[in-house]
Amino acid sequence: MATYGYIRVSKLRPDKDGLSPEIQTSAINDHCTREGEVLTEIYSDEDRSGKAGKKREAWDELWERLRSGDKVIAFKMTRVGRNTIESLTRLEALSKKDVDVVTLDGKYDTRSSIGKVITGVLCLFAEFENDQRSEWIKASHCAIAKRGSWPGGRLPYGYRFDDDHAIQIDEGRANIVREIFNLASRGNGQTFIVKELLRRGVTSPKGNGRWQIRTVSLILRNRAYVGEREYQGKVYAAGISPIVDRETWDRVRAIEVKVATPSRPRYLLSGILSCSLCGGNMVHKPRVNGTAPQYECLSRKVWGDCKGVGITDHIAERAVLESLFAHIDAGGYSEAVDSYKFQEKQAPELRSLRSSLTKVEGKRVRLLHLYTEGRIEIAEYDAQVEPLNNQVKELESEIERAEAGVRLPPVWRGDIRKDWEVLTLDEKRHALRLFVEKIEIASGGRGPGRVNITWR
Repeated sequence: MATYGYIRVSKLRPDKDGLSPEIQTSAINDHCTREGEVLTEIYSDEDRSGKAGKKREAWDELWERLRSGDKVIAFKMTRVGRNTIESLTRLEALSKKDVDVVTLDGKYDTRSSIGKVITGVLCLFAEFENDQRSEWIKASHCAIAKRGSWPGGRLPYGYRFDDDHAIQIDEGRANIVREIFNLASRGNGQTFIVKELLRRGVTSPKGNGRWQIRTVSLILRNRAYVGEREYQGKVYAAGISPIVDRETWDRVRAIEVKVATPSRPRYLLSGILSCSLCGGNMVHKPRVNGTAPQYECLSRKVWGDCKGVGITDHIAERAVLESLFAHIDAGGYSEAVDSYKFQEKQAPELRSLRSSLTKVEGKRVRLLHLYTEGRIEIAEYDAQVEPLNNQVKELESEIERAEAGVRLPPVWRGDIRKDWEVLTLDEKRHALRLFVEKIEIASGGRGPGRVNITWR
């Protein structure tokens, strides 16, 4: 049987509350001395600045070490968990592990019936205390925003801290920010801006040479570059010097809020063909200045990383269809149907819904990690997780309805040669994916001989 101490301190709690690490440690040591117990070790969770993933909670380490019959001593029940849910979850887990818990604000056996009642009451007080702290933090953030001070956190690209920890403009990077805004204000899209930065060899904010469209988009939307920040729907001064003038900012915002253009049309082999040089997907490029429509490497188009390959669209499509019909005549139809789970992969609606569900569930997991690491409070967690829970329910219902409505396209029921012309574009693409593992376009040469197909 071993006795362990556990303390938890938030950096936002002042020492006058009597919750500093020193006070908690001293109280636990005094208790063990009075009771004649040998304290094995004290585990401490102290909130401090640090990147996500670099801090492992002491509670997890303590949990791994606990064995049946051990005891955990905490200063207060509010130190065991940040709210009712977390406290009760931890106490229940400790009870199943046959570990006793003693708090110095009221010593009792958590495994007894009266102990469980007291535990519930104290947990309610713990949640009340944490709710109060959450309200205090929000009020503090609002006061900082109204005061026009920088709220803290990572500085935007183009700023730096000087030796006195004052925020200064990093002129080298600030010039890049100004150039991004100037390019955007002249009507250039974000893809063009990324290609231009890559062409010039400009280092990205992450320190490598690859700029992302999302990075440029975030820069163009960041009010910090005009010396402002937005909090709870209102705009305040950010307490930093602007990099971009107001006229340029307004011009860029006016361009970005234009009505979105309709989505590009889809083509038979878009996203199905792959480049033999880099393995990237190939997309359809319409006729431009008299050139024939063709499929070209997406990496060449966006990043410039690949010299790329291209092939005229009608040559690629004719070669693929002739090979497909020959493959079916050779017995490939039954083999493809047997090896491919079309109910799971061929319905575009299902694929889209499942992808959306995965993204929403990922957001819920990340939010839970932020909460369990103490980086957000329970009130903020509840406010953000509730709409995600509703999205999950809606998506699950839509997936259930879509699964019930899955029907096999005609290509799986009849003669593909005869039915091909009456199939929709989606059904044709489904048919190709049913039979084809990969279609690679070789570089060099001409004609359909460059089309290399790997069958399922």
